[in-house]
Amino acid sequence: MVEKSCTLESVVNKMNQSFWRNRKVLITGHTGFKGGWLIKLLHGLGAEIVGVSNTDMGPLSLYNVLGLNSHLSNTNYGLDDFIDILDVSSLQTVFQKFNPEIVFHLAAQPIVIHSFKAPYLTHQTNFMGTLNLLEASRINANLSVFISVTTDKVYQNNGDIFSFRETDALGGHDPYSASKACADILTQSYFKSFFNELNIGVASLRAGNVIDGGDWAENRLIPDIVRSAYSNEKLVIRNPSATRPWQHVLEPLSGYILLAQKLHENPQRHSSPINFGPKTTDALNVSEVFKLFSKFLDKKVPYEIIASTEYHEAKFLSLDCSAANFTLGWRPTWDAETAIKYTAEWYNAFENRNALGQLTTKQIELYQANRMGQ
Repeated sequence: MVEKSCTLESVVNKMNQSFWRNRKVLITGHTGFKGGWLIKLLHGLGAEIVGVSNTDMGPLSLYNVLGLNSHLSNTNYGLDDFIDILDVSSLQTVFQKFNPEIVFHLAAQPIVIHSFKAPYLTHQTNFMGTLNLLEASRINANLSVFISVTTDKVYQNNGDIFSFRETDALGGHDPYSASKACADILTQSYFKSFFNELNIGVASLRAGNVIDGGDWAENRLIPDIVRSAYSNEKLVIRNPSATRPWQHVLEPLSGYILLAQKLHENPQRHSSPINFGPKTTDALNVSEVFKLFSKFLDKKVPYEIIASTEYHEAKFLSLDCSAANFTLGWRPTWDAETAIKYTAEWYNAFENRNALGQLTTKQIELYQANRMGQ
């Protein structure tokens, strides 16, 4: 793939900077991996951002490493730095003081294995947190777009080898998948029952496995590889043949931003669930991702493979993203190997304490340059 570079100014202009400049945007889960990258993108577009999260995710998080708190307007509106989505009163205060136009709901308990250990907390955060946010949004007169980020795991997965479409049945074997399927149904219900009458655009977004720098979550493949490489502790690889739709984090985020613009322009047409994922040829198994990532990482990774049966995990998962292509003009830009290469580049730079802010901006510029060249 040919890599091009351009200035960040030209990048954001192509992403419709005029739409986002001074636009009031609320992001829940903003201190998380995906939330941090979204802050970086929207701040570059000139949006005014308030974040809702109950923790800063620790000193190694993208949020802290890049100093993303400087991109937020919480203090300008007398809002706390950290707000729990389960605190209804605090959420209502956010909407009363900030009066957002666009909501990106990313806050969640996102780890499948953790959901087996803490099913109540998982359902409480993922379902009740979504309900609290929808209720707070419903009484906000300034709102035009509500986007709820769920997961590719909301589908009823019986192990069949095919790519899920948005019209396929929802389900969920594990507590995480079930909680997100419930949140997805809830979001659609609120659009039909309330937001449609108010001409507010609402969509639930189902994205594949996202990767790049700043993700340190436990029981995720890439962060686990990095921890093992630099601690020299043996990595245990579960279910090496499990296949997932791997994609660079900027892929779905570019789709989220584009969809928000479309929902604002035409809420009736675009208010529906939508998939964001890689090409079907980039649905790689765990072993393939491990080998590719290890090739680009600066250090060797000690590992052993154990076919774990302790927790249920789907063997195959793939998304059909035709709707995003046809209705939004969105399609994936980087193949899996390119995404994995840039992810390794970020973690190599982190270990060497290189300028991570500049590197993150550089990757955004490269992505947008490649996207414009499609």
